[in-house]
Amino acid sequence: MSDGAIMNDDFVSASTWQKESPGLTVGHVPPSWSQGRASFGGLVAAIALRPMLAVIAPERWLRSLSVSFVAPLASAPAQCQTQLLREGRALSMVESRIIQEGSVRCIAIGTFAADRSSSALVEPPPAPVRAPGQELPFTPSMMPTFLQHFVMRWDSAERRQSDSPDAHILGACRFASDSRDADVLDVLALMDVWPPALATIMKTFKSGSTASWTIDFPYRETQGRTDAWWSYEVRAVAASGGYGQTQAWLWDPQGRAVARSTQLVAVFE
Repeated sequence: MSDGAIMNDDFVSASTWQKESPGLTVGHVPPSWSQGRASFGGLVAAIALRPMLAVIAPERWLRSLSVSFVAPLASAPAQCQTQLLREGRALSMVESRIIQEGSVRCIAIGTFAADRSSSALVEPPPAPVRAPGQELPFTPSMMPTFLQHFVMRWDSAERRQSDSPDAHILGACRFASDSRDADVLDVLALMDVWPPALATIMKTFKSGSTASWTIDFPYRETQGRTDAWWSYEVRAVAASGGYGQTQAWLWDPQGRAVARSTQLVAVFE
């Protein structure tokens, strides 16, 4: 695909569907964002989140987003239905459902809340010490199509220090051709670029599929450029029967933890 084609399918355009009526947006995922027979989960989550942001008061910011990938979302016309589930004195919950050909493909629930006075303070973990690592070139025959929109660096130094298997990935990533101030939707994309951590210990690995995904945001502001390096670390905390649970953190270019995720992932050998 040419650079021009990539730019026409940039992340902001791909995740911004047309408003058809209150609570309803319509669109489709461009083919360049495909991930096997489905679409890139980070983009699908952003499509669900964007209309939520439009119905929430600015003082209430996204604390957590829970996403269930019910079925693959293809590169075909679809609609996103968004509704405010609850609006309390300080906390709001909003749901988006992406529907294609009459069936639900994704359900997302966002929890938004304004700050309130509290003495509780726990700082998220600092960025891990990480060697820059070498960039992984996009190889169409070996990588999902959506990865053409990103650049990755994989640091395997820690894994080389031990002979024991460790379902762990440490690295950094950025957008390939986007150059702008990042927002919370970009964080979703950057959190989902990497393969499942279980791939690092499997004898053979064909693909992986996320069933459920929860992303928590410790800060209101997102700071950093989309073309700067964002550090990432993920570990599998349990696995059996072809499914695994993983925990991951993403740090902005300044080394501040901006998102934590947990995933239920199916892996195929």
